[in-house]
Amino acid sequence: MMRYGVVLAVVCGWAATIVLPPMTMASGTPAQKCAAAKRKAAGKMAAGLLGCDSKGAGKSLAVPQDESDPLSCVGKVAAGLSKAFMKADAVAPGCEGAADVVTQSINSCADHVNTSANFDPTTGQVGGKCPAAKLKAAGKKASAKLGCYSKAAGTGDDCTSPTTVCGLCLAKAEANWTKAATKADTPPIGPCPPADNNSIEIIVDGDCVHNVVAALPPTPVVCGNNIIDPSIGETCDDGNTDDCSTVDCSGNVDHCPKNCIIAACSVDMSKSLSAHVTLTSSTPVASAVMFIDYPEGRVRNPIATAAGGDFSNSENDLDYGLFEQLIDNSGSGLPSPLFNLTFEGCIGVSLPVQADFTGTCTISEAFDSSFNAITPLPTCAVTVP
Repeated sequence: MMRYGVVLAVVCGWAATIVLPPMTMASGTPAQKCAAAKRKAAGKMAAGLLGCDSKGAGKSLAVPQDESDPLSCVGKVAAGLSKAFMKADAVAPGCEGAADVVTQSINSCADHVNTSANFDPTTGQVGGKCPAAKLKAAGKKASAKLGCYSKAAGTGDDCTSPTTVCGLCLAKAEANWTKAATKADTPPIGPCPPADNNSIEIIVDGDCVHNVVAALPPTPVVCGNNIIDPSIGETCDDGNTDDCSTVDCSGNVDHCPKNCIIAACSVDMSKSLSAHVTLTSSTPVASAVMFIDYPEGRVRNPIATAAGGDFSNSENDLDYGLFEQLIDNSGSGLPSPLFNLTFEGCIGVSLPVQADFTGTCTISEAFDSSFNAITPLPTCAVTVP
Protein backbone atom coordinates (compact mmCIF):
# COMPACT_ATOMS: atom_id res chain seq x y z
CA MET A 1 0.00 0.00 0.00
CA MET A 2 1.36 3.44 -0.95
CA ARG A 3 1.56 5.94 1.86
CA TYR A 4 1.49 9.70 1.63
CA GLY A 5 3.54 11.83 4.01
CA VAL A 6 2.05 14.98 5.48
CA VAL A 7 3.94 18.22 6.21
CA LEU A 8 2.39 20.85 8.48
CA ALA A 9 3.50 24.25 7.21
CA VAL A 10 2.81 27.50 9.02
CA VAL A 11 2.50 30.45 6.68
CA CYS A 12 1.62 33.93 7.91
CA GLY A 13 0.02 32.55 11.04
CA TRP A 14 -2.19 29.88 9.45
CA ALA A 15 -1.59 26.18 9.17
CA ALA A 16 -1.68 24.35 5.85
CA THR A 17 -1.50 20.66 5.18
CA ILE A 18 0.81 19.72 2.33
CA VAL A 19 0.35 16.26 0.88
CA LEU A 20 3.52 14.64 -0.36
CA PRO A 21 3.24 12.23 -3.28
CA PRO A 22 4.91 8.89 -2.67
CA MET A 23 8.65 8.65 -3.43
CA THR A 24 10.13 5.35 -4.48
CA MET A 25 13.54 4.14 -5.57
CA ALA A 26 12.24 1.71 -8.18
CA SER A 27 13.08 3.98 -11.12
CA GLY A 28 16.48 5.09 -12.33
CA THR A 29 19.65 3.68 -13.79
CA PRO A 30 21.78 1.17 -11.87
CA ALA A 31 24.13 4.02 -10.89
CA GLN A 32 21.20 6.10 -9.62
CA LYS A 33 19.89 3.20 -7.55
CA CYS A 34 23.41 2.64 -6.23
CA ALA A 35 23.72 6.30 -5.21
CA ALA A 36 20.29 6.13 -3.57
CA ALA A 37 21.36 3.15 -1.47
CA LYS A 38 24.62 4.84 -0.43
CA ARG A 39 22.90 8.09 0.52
CA LYS A 40 20.39 6.18 2.62
CA ALA A 41 23.20 4.26 4.33
CA ALA A 42 25.06 7.50 5.01
CA GLY A 43 21.94 8.88 6.68
CA LYS A 44 21.73 5.82 8.89
CA MET A 45 25.37 6.29 9.87
CA ALA A 46 24.86 9.96 10.78
CA ALA A 47 21.82 9.09 12.91
CA GLY A 48 23.67 6.12 14.38
CA LEU A 49 26.82 8.00 15.43
CA LEU A 50 24.93 10.90 16.92
CA GLY A 51 22.59 8.38 18.53
CA CYS A 52 25.58 6.73 20.22
CA ASP A 53 26.73 10.12 21.50
CA SER A 54 23.19 10.98 22.58
CA LYS A 55 23.05 7.89 24.78
CA GLY A 56 26.36 8.84 26.35
CA ALA A 57 25.27 12.43 26.89
CA GLY A 58 22.04 11.31 28.54
CA LYS A 59 24.02 9.41 31.18
CA SER A 60 27.08 11.73 31.23
CA LEU A 61 29.21 8.79 30.13
CA ALA A 62 32.12 8.65 27.71
CA VAL A 63 31.40 7.03 24.34
CA PRO A 64 34.19 4.74 22.98
CA GLN A 65 35.15 6.19 19.59
CA ASP A 66 37.01 3.21 18.08
CA GLU A 67 35.15 2.39 14.87
CA SER A 68 37.22 -0.76 14.41
CA ASP A 69 35.69 -2.28 17.56
CA PRO A 70 32.77 -4.40 16.29
CA LEU A 71 31.21 -4.50 19.77
CA SER A 72 31.13 -0.75 20.36
CA CYS A 73 28.19 1.43 19.39
CA VAL A 74 30.19 3.46 16.85
CA GLY A 75 31.87 0.29 15.56
CA LYS A 76 28.52 -1.28 14.74
CA VAL A 77 27.41 1.88 12.99
CA ALA A 78 30.59 2.10 10.87
CA ALA A 79 30.35 -1.59 9.95
CA GLY A 80 26.80 -1.01 8.74
CA LEU A 81 27.93 1.71 6.34
CA SER A 82 30.75 -0.43 4.91
CA LYS A 83 28.41 -3.35 4.38
CA ALA A 84 25.81 -1.18 2.66
CA PHE A 85 28.40 0.39 0.34
CA MET A 86 29.81 -3.00 -0.63
CA LYS A 87 26.31 -4.23 -1.43
CA ALA A 88 25.56 -1.14 -3.53
CA ASP A 89 28.80 -1.45 -5.50
CA ALA A 90 28.28 -5.18 -6.10
CA VAL A 91 25.75 -4.35 -8.83
CA ALA A 92 27.79 -3.35 -11.91
CA PRO A 93 28.92 -0.78 -12.76
CA GLY A 94 28.54 0.49 -9.20
CA CYS A 95 28.58 4.21 -8.51
CA GLU A 96 30.85 6.92 -7.26
CA GLY A 97 31.56 7.41 -3.57
CA ALA A 98 33.95 5.63 -1.24
CA ALA A 99 32.95 4.60 2.26
CA ASP A 100 36.07 6.13 3.83
CA VAL A 101 35.36 9.56 2.29
CA VAL A 102 31.76 9.54 3.50
CA THR A 103 32.82 8.26 6.93
CA GLN A 104 35.30 11.11 7.28
CA SER A 105 32.64 13.69 6.48
CA ILE A 106 30.09 12.21 8.88
CA ASN A 107 32.68 11.86 11.65
CA SER A 108 33.56 15.52 11.20
CA CYS A 109 29.88 16.38 11.38
CA ALA A 110 29.37 14.38 14.58
CA ASP A 111 32.46 15.91 16.23
CA HIS A 112 31.35 19.47 15.49
CA VAL A 113 27.73 18.84 16.49
CA ASN A 114 28.96 17.47 19.84
CA THR A 115 31.02 20.61 20.35
CA SER A 116 28.06 22.86 19.55
CA ALA A 117 25.84 20.82 21.88
CA ASN A 118 28.47 21.28 24.61
CA PHE A 119 29.14 17.56 25.05
CA ASP A 120 32.51 15.79 24.98
CA PRO A 121 31.94 12.12 24.06
CA THR A 122 35.52 11.21 24.96
CA THR A 123 35.00 12.18 28.62
CA GLY A 124 31.22 12.30 29.05
CA GLN A 125 31.49 15.79 30.49
CA VAL A 126 28.63 18.30 30.34
CA GLY A 127 26.08 15.67 29.45
CA GLY A 128 22.42 15.74 30.32
CA LYS A 129 18.97 15.31 28.88
CA CYS A 130 19.10 18.48 26.77
CA PRO A 131 22.39 17.79 24.91
CA ALA A 132 21.22 14.20 24.47
CA ALA A 133 17.97 15.37 22.89
CA LYS A 134 19.73 17.77 20.54
CA LEU A 135 22.28 15.17 19.43
CA LYS A 136 19.51 12.70 18.70
CA ALA A 137 17.51 15.33 16.83
CA ALA A 138 20.56 16.37 14.77
CA GLY A 139 21.11 12.75 13.75
CA LYS A 140 17.47 12.39 12.76
CA LYS A 141 17.68 15.58 10.71
CA ALA A 142 20.75 14.34 8.82
CA SER A 143 19.15 10.95 8.21
CA ALA A 144 15.87 12.47 7.05
CA LYS A 145 17.53 14.90 4.64
CA LEU A 146 19.83 12.24 3.19
CA GLY A 147 16.73 10.09 2.84
CA CYS A 148 15.18 12.86 0.72
CA TYR A 149 18.27 12.97 -1.50
CA SER A 150 18.28 9.17 -1.65
CA LYS A 151 14.78 9.02 -3.03
CA ALA A 152 15.53 11.85 -5.47
CA ALA A 153 18.63 10.15 -6.90
CA GLY A 154 16.71 8.34 -9.63
CA THR A 155 14.22 11.09 -10.46
CA GLY A 156 16.44 13.88 -11.77
CA ASP A 157 15.25 16.15 -8.95
CA ASP A 158 18.26 18.17 -7.72
CA CYS A 159 16.31 19.19 -4.59
CA THR A 160 16.89 22.91 -5.13
CA SER A 161 13.24 23.84 -5.60
CA PRO A 162 11.11 24.02 -2.44
CA THR A 163 8.02 22.88 -4.37
CA THR A 164 9.32 19.55 -5.69
CA VAL A 165 8.87 16.25 -3.86
CA CYS A 166 12.45 16.46 -2.57
CA GLY A 167 12.06 20.12 -1.62
CA LEU A 168 8.97 19.35 0.44
CA CYS A 169 10.74 16.37 2.01
CA LEU A 170 13.63 18.60 3.08
CA ALA A 171 11.19 21.15 4.50
CA LYS A 172 9.58 18.43 6.61
CA ALA A 173 12.98 17.37 7.97
CA GLU A 174 13.78 20.99 8.80
CA ALA A 175 10.45 21.47 10.57
CA ASN A 176 10.95 18.32 12.64
CA TRP A 177 14.42 19.49 13.69
CA THR A 178 13.12 22.91 14.75
CA LYS A 179 10.38 21.27 16.78
CA ALA A 180 12.80 18.87 18.50
CA ALA A 181 15.41 21.57 19.22
CA THR A 182 12.75 23.87 20.68
CA LYS A 183 11.46 21.07 22.87
CA ALA A 184 15.00 20.35 24.10
CA ASP A 185 15.41 24.00 25.12
CA THR A 186 12.14 24.02 27.04
CA PRO A 187 11.44 22.61 30.53
CA PRO A 188 11.24 19.89 31.68
CA ILE A 189 14.10 18.89 29.36
CA GLY A 190 15.72 22.31 29.13
CA PRO A 191 16.98 24.85 29.57
CA CYS A 192 20.19 23.62 27.93
CA PRO A 193 23.76 24.54 28.65
CA PRO A 194 24.91 27.15 26.13
CA ALA A 195 24.32 25.65 22.72
CA ASP A 196 23.92 27.26 19.32
CA ASN A 197 21.07 25.65 17.40
CA ASN A 198 21.99 27.61 14.28
CA SER A 199 25.53 26.23 14.41
CA ILE A 200 24.20 22.68 14.70
CA GLU A 201 21.96 23.27 11.70
CA ILE A 202 24.83 24.63 9.60
CA ILE A 203 27.07 21.71 10.55
CA VAL A 204 24.45 19.07 9.78
CA ASP A 205 23.45 20.68 6.48
CA GLY A 206 27.09 21.05 5.47
CA ASP A 207 29.15 18.08 6.67
CA CYS A 208 26.39 15.53 7.14
CA VAL A 209 24.22 16.35 4.13
CA HIS A 210 25.64 18.51 1.35
CA ASN A 211 29.19 17.15 1.52
CA VAL A 212 27.91 13.59 1.59
CA VAL A 213 25.52 14.15 -1.33
CA ALA A 214 28.36 15.73 -3.33
CA ALA A 215 30.51 12.67 -2.64
CA LEU A 216 27.73 10.33 -3.78
CA PRO A 217 26.60 11.49 -7.23
CA PRO A 218 24.36 9.12 -9.24
CA THR A 219 27.23 8.47 -11.62
CA PRO A 220 28.72 5.12 -12.68
CA VAL A 221 32.35 4.34 -11.94
CA VAL A 222 33.84 5.06 -15.36
CA CYS A 223 36.66 7.02 -16.92
CA GLY A 224 35.61 10.50 -17.98
CA ASN A 225 33.29 11.57 -15.14
CA ASN A 226 35.79 13.99 -13.54
CA ILE A 227 36.21 11.78 -10.45
CA ILE A 228 39.41 9.77 -9.92
CA ASP A 229 38.52 6.14 -9.18
CA PRO A 230 41.47 4.09 -7.83
CA SER A 231 39.14 1.06 -7.74
CA ILE A 232 39.38 0.81 -11.54
CA GLY A 233 43.02 1.86 -11.68
CA GLU A 234 42.49 5.54 -12.52
CA THR A 235 45.32 7.92 -11.73
CA CYS A 236 43.56 10.97 -13.23
CA ASP A 237 40.16 11.96 -14.61
CA ASP A 238 39.58 15.30 -16.29
CA GLY A 239 35.98 14.71 -17.28
CA ASN A 240 36.49 13.33 -20.78
CA THR A 241 37.81 10.31 -22.66
CA ASP A 242 39.99 12.30 -25.05
CA ASP A 243 43.67 13.11 -25.02
CA CYS A 244 46.19 14.63 -27.40
CA SER A 245 45.99 11.55 -29.64
CA THR A 246 42.30 12.18 -30.38
CA VAL A 247 41.93 15.99 -30.23
CA ASP A 248 44.09 18.98 -31.10
CA CYS A 249 45.85 19.99 -27.88
CA SER A 250 47.49 23.13 -29.25
CA GLY A 251 45.03 25.33 -27.35
CA ASN A 252 44.72 23.22 -24.19
CA VAL A 253 47.12 20.39 -23.44
CA ASP A 254 45.33 17.36 -21.97
CA HIS A 255 47.41 16.01 -19.09
CA CYS A 256 45.19 12.95 -18.55
CA PRO A 257 45.14 10.12 -21.14
CA LYS A 258 41.91 8.92 -22.68
CA ASN A 259 41.83 5.82 -20.44
CA CYS A 260 42.43 7.91 -17.26
CA ILE A 261 45.48 5.81 -16.37
CA ILE A 262 49.11 6.89 -16.44
CA ALA A 263 51.04 3.69 -15.88
CA ALA A 264 53.58 3.75 -13.06
CA CYS A 265 57.27 3.83 -13.82
CA SER A 266 60.39 4.03 -11.69
CA VAL A 267 63.12 5.15 -14.04
CA ASP A 268 66.17 2.91 -14.52
CA MET A 269 68.86 5.29 -15.76
CA SER A 270 70.98 2.37 -16.91
CA LYS A 271 68.36 1.46 -19.56
CA SER A 272 67.60 3.53 -22.64
CA LEU A 273 65.75 3.23 -25.93
CA SER A 274 66.41 5.09 -29.17
CA ALA A 275 63.88 5.71 -31.94
CA HIS A 276 63.36 8.13 -34.82
CA VAL A 277 60.31 9.97 -36.09
CA THR A 278 59.42 10.34 -39.77
CA LEU A 279 56.90 12.61 -41.48
CA THR A 280 55.04 11.87 -44.71
CA SER A 281 53.12 14.56 -46.64
CA SER A 282 52.04 15.26 -50.21
CA THR A 283 52.65 18.97 -49.56
CA PRO A 284 55.65 20.66 -47.91
CA VAL A 285 54.74 21.26 -44.26
CA ALA A 286 55.47 24.69 -42.80
CA SER A 287 54.04 23.94 -39.36
CA ALA A 288 52.40 21.01 -37.62
CA VAL A 289 51.11 19.76 -34.28
CA MET A 290 52.24 16.23 -33.43
CA PHE A 291 51.58 13.84 -30.58
CA ILE A 292 53.44 10.61 -29.75
CA ASP A 293 51.62 8.28 -27.34
CA TYR A 294 54.48 6.29 -25.85
CA PRO A 295 54.20 3.23 -23.51
CA GLU A 296 54.77 5.17 -20.26
CA GLY A 297 54.82 2.07 -18.10
CA ARG A 298 57.99 0.92 -19.87
CA VAL A 299 59.78 4.14 -20.86
CA ARG A 300 59.81 7.75 -19.67
CA ASN A 301 61.55 11.10 -20.13
CA PRO A 302 61.75 11.35 -23.93
CA ILE A 303 64.38 13.69 -25.36
CA ALA A 304 63.96 14.82 -28.98
CA THR A 305 66.95 15.94 -31.07
CA ALA A 306 66.74 17.13 -34.66
CA ALA A 307 67.69 14.54 -37.25
CA GLY A 308 68.32 17.19 -39.89
CA GLY A 309 66.85 20.27 -41.52
CA ASP A 310 66.17 23.68 -40.06
CA PHE A 311 63.08 23.82 -37.85
CA SER A 312 61.97 24.87 -34.39
CA ASN A 313 60.02 22.73 -31.96
CA SER A 314 58.18 23.36 -28.71
CA GLU A 315 57.56 20.18 -26.76
CA ASN A 316 55.65 19.12 -23.68
CA ASP A 317 56.15 15.73 -22.05
CA LEU A 318 52.83 14.70 -20.47
CA ASP A 319 54.20 11.52 -18.83
CA TYR A 320 52.05 9.42 -21.15
CA GLY A 321 52.89 11.09 -24.45
CA LEU A 322 55.03 13.73 -26.13
CA PHE A 323 53.28 16.84 -27.52
CA GLU A 324 55.23 18.70 -30.25
CA GLN A 325 54.58 21.98 -32.06
CA LEU A 326 56.82 22.19 -35.11
CA ILE A 327 57.72 25.16 -37.35
CA ASP A 328 59.88 24.96 -40.49
CA ASN A 329 62.57 27.63 -40.76
CA SER A 330 64.03 26.63 -44.12
CA GLY A 331 61.12 27.49 -46.41
CA SER A 332 61.24 24.04 -48.01
CA GLY A 333 59.12 22.17 -45.42
CA LEU A 334 59.75 20.05 -42.36
CA PRO A 335 62.33 17.31 -43.01
CA SER A 336 61.97 13.56 -42.70
CA PRO A 337 63.41 11.89 -40.70
CA LEU A 338 62.30 14.68 -38.39
CA PHE A 339 64.01 13.97 -35.09
CA ASN A 340 65.50 11.24 -32.98
CA LEU A 341 64.03 10.19 -29.63
CA THR A 342 65.83 8.83 -26.59
CA PHE A 343 63.85 7.35 -23.70
CA GLU A 344 64.87 6.11 -20.27
CA GLY A 345 63.65 2.63 -19.34
CA CYS A 346 61.55 1.62 -16.32
CA ILE A 347 62.70 -0.68 -13.53
CA GLY A 348 61.49 -4.26 -13.69
CA VAL A 349 60.06 -4.25 -17.22
CA SER A 350 61.49 -4.82 -20.66
CA LEU A 351 62.03 -2.02 -23.14
CA PRO A 352 59.33 -1.53 -25.79
CA VAL A 353 59.66 -2.93 -29.30
CA GLN A 354 58.43 -1.65 -32.64
CA ALA A 355 54.91 -3.03 -32.16
CA ASP A 356 54.51 -0.86 -29.06
CA PHE A 357 54.94 2.29 -31.17
CA THR A 358 52.90 1.31 -34.23
CA GLY A 359 50.12 3.83 -34.79
CA THR A 360 51.12 5.96 -31.79
CA CYS A 361 52.16 9.08 -33.74
CA THR A 362 49.41 11.47 -34.92
CA ILE A 363 49.22 14.88 -36.60
CA SER A 364 46.25 16.98 -35.47
CA GLU A 365 46.89 20.01 -37.71
CA ALA A 366 49.33 21.06 -40.44
CA PHE A 367 49.76 24.14 -42.65
CA ASP A 368 51.75 25.00 -45.77
CA SER A 369 53.89 28.13 -46.22
CA SER A 370 50.79 30.12 -47.25
CA PHE A 371 49.04 29.18 -44.00
CA ASN A 372 46.60 26.91 -45.79
CA ALA A 373 45.48 23.83 -43.87
CA ILE A 374 46.90 20.68 -45.45
CA THR A 375 44.33 18.00 -46.28
CA PRO A 376 44.54 15.15 -45.98
CA LEU A 377 46.71 15.55 -42.90
CA PRO A 378 50.30 14.36 -43.06
CA THR A 379 51.18 11.16 -41.24
CA CYS A 380 54.00 10.41 -38.87
CA ALA A 381 55.59 7.26 -37.51
CA VAL A 382 57.96 6.18 -34.75
CA THR A 383 60.53 3.60 -35.72
CA VAL A 384 62.59 1.56 -33.30
CA PRO A 385 65.82 0.45 -35.04
